[in-house]
Amino acid sequence: MLVHGYAPKYAQYIKPYLGSHCPPTIMEIGILRGTGLAVWSDLFPSSRVVGLDIDLSHARANMRALKVMGAFRESDPELYEFDQFAPDSSPLTAFLKGDRVDI
Repeated sequence: MLVHGYAPKYAQYIKPYLGSHCPPTIMEIGILRGTGLAVWSDLFPSSRVVGLDIDLSHARANMRALKVMGAFRESDPELYEFDQFAPDSSPLTAFLKGDRVDI
């Protein structure tokens, strides 16, 4: 079993936003099937959740299954095609519409 050990670092950076009156803007790059977006949406139900991936077909195909399991009760995540290795990062500005990324 592969263990990455992300949890302590996630906890360190997420803790200040839990219970905050100002919901964070959350962006996940590389969303695959959207499961991570479901977790973010559940943890921060009033937040703006943005998912980026070079191929959104996997996430779109899985959205219904995630919703059946109770994901995205408050709102659907925003999904955008984006290549994180592309030299032009200007699409990020357009996706964010003036917001800054908190997480």
